Amino acid sequence: MSGDVDILMVTYDRAEYTRITLNQLLDTSTEGTRIWIWHNGNHQPTLNVVRSYLDHPRLFRFHHSNENKKLREPTNWFLTEAEGPYLAKVDDDLLMPAGWIQRIVSAYQANPDVGVLGTWPFMAEDIRPELAERKVVPLQGGDSMMLNCWVGGNGVVVKKELVKKIGLIRKKESFPRWMMRACAKGYNVGWLYPFIVCENLDDPRSEFCRIKTDEDAKRYAGLSNQVLGLFTVEELVSTIREQAIGVQMTPYDIRQHIGPRAFARRVIGKVGRVISRHVKERG
Repeated sequence: MSGDVDILMVTYDRAEYTRITLNQLLDTSTEGTRIWIWHNGNHQPTLNVVRSYLDHPRLFRFHHSNENKKLREPTNWFLTEAEGPYLAKVDDDLLMPAGWIQRIVSAYQANPDVGVLGTWPFMAEDIRPELAERKVVPLQGGDSMMLNCWVGGNGVVVKKELVKKIGLIRKKESFPRWMMRACAKGYNVGWLYPFIVCENLDDPRSEFCRIKTDEDAKRYAGLSNQVLGLFTVEELVSTIREQAIGVQMTPYDIRQHIGPRAFARRVIGKVGRVISRHVKERG
């Protein structure tokens, strides 16, 4: 593979996930790939897993933050410090397939107008060709791409030149919102198609997911799940499927996501969610 690639993995408190995903990431990395790890917090079992790989030839840099800095600060640190032409981010809950980075780099090298490429963090069963292919365009070099104004912040590869042009992730800005800024600057954003399917260990349909029962769903509910009221396995799976279908249905129109029209849609969406939650609570 020509072109060096830097890959950031952010770890926190999930030793059982990190053992699987970090091992796979290192095993499938090739020459020219440098793995960076930022560990949040002091969860000893997870730290032990990470430190067991510190002598691996592909592990390039390790940073330990005693505080949980979440995702924006580690990502900006990496986007600033890493110097390779291609920068990737993989969190501790995504199992990457062999050859993923080589395929993305090859597509980048043949298509200079592409700025952000993601991997598919949903199940293969969530792919709806009749929806996705309406946004699929051919690329130079034989690949195709499903356009979208953002991809998830996990299992994503961006160009270093793009970071230099639009800057880092702003305060209170998510990684997907940062990608929307790239899209607004004229860069193509989306997923290679057919998708590079990855296994999301936080999806209850994954054999490795720690959420097996509704009690597990309540126990491990993160902030976003708490806000959305997702406390059962069925609710989690249903929401993940809806998200997968949603990105395949969403028009590739940056005006839908940035500007006055986007603001109006967000307000309407928030009101709708409040009403839906109220109705649900009233039974």
